[in-house]
Amino acid sequence: TRLSGYMSEKIIQQHYFYLNKFLKNLSNTFNKEVIVCIHPRYDLEEHQKNLPDFKVVKFKTREYIYKAFLVTVFESSAVLDAVLLKKKIIGITSDFMRKNEIEHIKAFQKLINYMILNTKDLNIDKHSLTKKLNDNIKKYDYCISNFLHFDDNKLGIDKIIDTIKDRYFSIYKKSFRGHKI
Repeated sequence: TRLSGYMSEKIIQQHYFYLNKFLKNLSNTFNKEVIVCIHPRYDLEEHQKNLPDFKVVKFKTREYIYKAFLVTVFESSAVLDAVLLKKKIIGITSDFMRKNEIEHIKAFQKLINYMILNTKDLNIDKHSLTKKLNDNIKKYDYCISNFLHFDDNKLGIDKIIDTIKDRYFSIYKKSFRGHKI
């Protein structure tokens, strides 16, 4: 809101109306339960009120992505977990979103190569969609190898500590009587 301005209650209601329809349709198409994971700063009660037919949770995104058959996302770096796990991913847009929000979704989609559907896209053919989603998974390797590269099975925290040591304490390695720190 601070960046984009006020959004009317009517637009918010329309957004959630179509989002609910879209998620119900996906749930029925694949015969799967929908769990909505929201950002830690979002109001859980408000989102549960707006998504009454679904379980809404906070602080469990990674856990539910791991268990998911299909991951839907507006725009979130959490989608990278789905990429690493090679999950089926659908990016979601809405006619009631701001242009900037839609452009962010498209930027993630271009990087990762997943499909985008609008919440008004309700004519979903299960077999065709499944084939497209499975084909897209094969394209995740580019993102993984170029942007999510891991080395030596080293934890991220250990890589950070090693980088700090190398960059800021390398002087001491050379000048401390030849002894390594």
